[in-house]
Amino acid sequence: QHSLTWCWWFKPDQGGGLRRMMSTVRHCVRAVGYAPVAVLRACASSSAAQGVSAPLEIDVGRHGCSKASLRVGRGHDPSVNDEAASIEASMGPEIALWGQDASFVTDTAFGVADGVGGWKKHKVNPAYFAARLMQGCAERIGDDSCGADTAERYRECLADVHREIVESPNKQYFGASTACLVFIEPIRGVMNGVNLGDSGWRIIRDGDVMAASQDQRHSVFTPWQLCKRWPDLDVIDDDPTVADTQDIEIQAGDVIVVASDGLYDNLYDNEIAELVVEDPDMSAAEIAKELVNAAVPLMQEKDVVSPFSSRASDEGFFVMGGKVDDIVVCVAKISAEQASPARLAIACSE
Repeated sequence: QHSLTWCWWFKPDQGGGLRRMMSTVRHCVRAVGYAPVAVLRACASSSAAQGVSAPLEIDVGRHGCSKASLRVGRGHDPSVNDEAASIEASMGPEIALWGQDASFVTDTAFGVADGVGGWKKHKVNPAYFAARLMQGCAERIGDDSCGADTAERYRECLADVHREIVESPNKQYFGASTACLVFIEPIRGVMNGVNLGDSGWRIIRDGDVMAASQDQRHSVFTPWQLCKRWPDLDVIDDDPTVADTQDIEIQAGDVIVVASDGLYDNLYDNEIAELVVEDPDMSAAEIAKELVNAAVPLMQEKDVVSPFSSRASDEGFFVMGGKVDDIVVCVAKISAEQASPARLAIACSE
């Protein structure tokens, strides 16, 4: 009962009210045990009912395909994900893998990590490192231990998780991956984005890519990457502090795409934007599936000029066609829903 009263009392339009409200909500969660997202929705709904701008509603979805599932002349078989099955089981329900691409999705946060395949020559499956990195980020976001409200703070959270993996005695987590984190704040209408490597995020607004993460590569074949290695191994090991961070205002109608390079190496940004707005009634999950289904056939085309072949040409390599790779796509579809006092009770009872 006290948590409901506090949620009604602090309004985001009052001086410092949002920060006090968020602090109080965290106290409510720890003391009473309400689910964090449910309580935040309750507080946002109560504020909207009192004349404050309604919070953003977020529809989320995810889809992927492993390159192991590709069959010449058959497109792809989504049921084939054998390489990842045992890793998923060990990581818990938050993590999903397609080949070496790991991801997590919550109501307001996404993460994508693309395991670096070159580690296989060292007899290491980089999917373990990628999955553990995403598991650690999901756990910290879930229990609010990041305490973040800016992209730079989420970058610090990523660095903390990376350090824990590096210092862990578990040799199973040797490997490397890219890392992309996106957190959406529905009350403030802000997206916090962190990206290291050639995975990344896009914000599509009115049919165009309005904002995008920085693409980070040492070369067309080598993305920036986080790593856990044994001491005498000479491999690329980038520092998390070099990750691109951006805080972007978002609005109803925006669609946020977070994906591994399996998408961006095969579809140009304008093609992604066109597919996203093709059918306004598509859910986030349907958009994610549509993007994967559009990219996969292009991977196997040998006579197209793809984003990957264009970048290779710029660096002096002659490469034609798409790039066969694992792919994972997470999508958030943003809308605004008028809240009512009734939603307060519903949300807090979830």
